[in-house]
Amino acid sequence: MNWGAHPSFLTATPQRHRDGRLPTEGAGRGPGRGGPRVVVADEQAVVRIGLGALLASQGMELAGEAGTAEQAVEVVRRIRPDVVMLDLQLPERGGFWALAQFRAVAPSVRPLVFTASDGDEAIRQALEAGARGYLLKTAGPEAVLDAVRALQSGLRFLPQPVAARMAEHLGRPQLSPREHDVVALMVAGLTNREIGARLHITEGTAKLHVSRILGKLCVRDRTAAVTAALRRGIVPWSCVERSAPDAMSNGIAQHISPAR
Repeated sequence: MNWGAHPSFLTATPQRHRDGRLPTEGAGRGPGRGGPRVVVADEQAVVRIGLGALLASQGMELAGEAGTAEQAVEVVRRIRPDVVMLDLQLPERGGFWALAQFRAVAPSVRPLVFTASDGDEAIRQALEAGARGYLLKTAGPEAVLDAVRALQSGLRFLPQPVAARMAEHLGRPQLSPREHDVVALMVAGLTNREIGARLHITEGTAKLHVSRILGKLCVRDRTAAVTAALRRGIVPWSCVERSAPDAMSNGIAQHISPAR
């Protein structure tokens, strides 16, 4: 299902304040309000509107919304919802940063990642950062509602397709922090010499890191390593977009495209 264009969710929503807050933000549950209070953080307004309509149809409350990572943290800090649904590709600092901040500003909130990023590394990092559930945007409305209910009940939510992606690479060696730096620069199209200069290491050391990365990703060349890093979520697609046209002109983007 394309959450950005499904007509059943394009319904009227309450008038928002100038800063994007909903009139209900901070209002609390009050008498008769038994459903979970949910904040939705997604760059696309149509996704926020659609999810809000879906939640409202089941007696749940869209307590607030945000279009960037920093806005999401501020809204969660201010209204303390039960659940926050967020995309990992949020503008500004990104969803991983927001997940880490939620722990500090609202420890009781239960984050539910709702994203197109289906790489096993993205899933692993999100769960380690504090996500209580992980749902792909290809999921249907019932899965969304089931996920919110599960988190509201104190449970985790990891559907079979997500668990399968993690299991596919379970037990494989993880890249070190330095190797993460190197593969990100590989995605940006830098040579070993340029990587060495950027990281203040020798060209030989950069070449050694690249060799280890190829081994850990079980690939034979740099292009395959970049492909694997993007597909698995080791390097987010935002890095490719920021490094355009270099990374986009090497043909990689023609073979892999982010599911948005």
